[in-house]
Amino acid sequence: MRIPAFLIEHPLEALIAGVLLVALLFGSSDRHAAEVVAQHQSAQVASMDKL
Repeated sequence: MRIPAFLIEHPLEALIAGVLLVALLFGSSDRHAAEVVAQHQSAQVASMDKL
């Protein structure tokens, strides 16, 4: 299996791109924000049930 030429020619750029990709995939999940949104949605559902 051959190593792509881009990785050999530009290792620093490939490393930065990999770090940014991992940050985008895993770093954007904010547990606190998700809990706040879940509470807000459950409050909306409860208020809709009263109508």
